[in-house]
Amino acid sequence: MRIKYITTAVLIFLGFIILFGFYFFYKPSSQLPKEKGYFMVPDLIFGKNDKPFAYISEQENPDLLESNGYYVYGPVDNEYGVIVLHPISKDLPRYIGTFILLNDTEKTYILQIKVANIAGKISFAPSTNCNDNIFEVYLSDIFSSGDTYTLDKITVNSEDGWVYKEYNLNDYKGKQLYLQILSKSGGPCGDWKGEWGAIGYLNVKEG
Repeated sequence: MRIKYITTAVLIFLGFIILFGFYFFYKPSSQLPKEKGYFMVPDLIFGKNDKPFAYISEQENPDLLESNGYYVYGPVDNEYGVIVLHPISKDLPRYIGTFILLNDTEKTYILQIKVANIAGKISFAPSTNCNDNIFEVYLSDIFSSGDTYTLDKITVNSEDGWVYKEYNLNDYKGKQLYLQILSKSGGPCGDWKGEWGAIGYLNVKEG
């Protein structure tokens, strides 16, 4: 009987620990911390006034930014406000996505991104003897033709640091498109070695 009481007490104690951990570590996106430190929230949807990182939309009506990655305030290799996109499995990537408006045919549009592999550069992203992942950048015309355009496929190694890329979007002017960046397993290191992809900057620059 005494063992039964002890077991019950232990289970109740563990239950309190789990509830406390959920309350302490989980917050909706509207309450994202602004102080230093690491903070992860999976399955993110950010509103127009609740951008999680260096997402700077110069467009008049920026849409939602969504991701199934993890938000980390930072610093991560000297960057603050990062979304970590470690693939879920060898075959299932993580992503970040948003709608972009290219309606004004008189303007020029440049997509700007900054990506990295952060293995070994943050406490929960251990390094192996080789760390890399693949980023794939797509635009989808889901409202009209249904076509998907591949902008780039980038293999990033943890030794590369933050990699800055620009893409001219003028060929897609006059459309509303869905931008999606996938972080996938693969690269010279192998299919499942240090796949700690991260995005530190995203912007559609208008000129």
